Amino acid sequence: MNCEENKIRMMKKVDGRISADEEAALRAHVEGCEECRAELADFVEQKAATDLIRERLQYDAALDDYWKGVHNRLERGVGLGLFIVGIGIMTGFGLFAALSDPSIPIALRIGIGASAAGAVILLVSVIRWRLKTAKKDKYTEVIR
Repeated sequence: MNCEENKIRMMKKVDGRISADEEAALRAHVEGCEECRAELADFVEQKAATDLIRERLQYDAALDDYWKGVHNRLERGVGLGLFIVGIGIMTGFGLFAALSDPSIPIALRIGIGASAAGAVILLVSVIRWRLKTAKKDKYTEVIR
């Protein structure tokens, strides 16, 4: 049997579409032909590499679907909104409690007030920056 006929069998073997008779004939040929044995090993290695690429592409597609999904955007928006509201409430309450309780030393009250004011200024600054750059963000269409 010649090597050309066995190359077809090699492809069938790598693809998992080889019959038992063809596999026995291929095995017999490969035992006596060093060139075909090396070529079969190369085919098997290439198949393993392409399978890894296919798995990676499927993973990337699933991840892209997740990031573009409504649930993800909704979760991030609601989560960020609740976080900001919670931080605002805690900061306001802490500021009120610190400034209205005369038993807290004045230095500590000033420190708490300064920290709260700084947090509010930073929050407003980040929100303003984000709103301003969202319109001009050149990376919004970039696919990872």
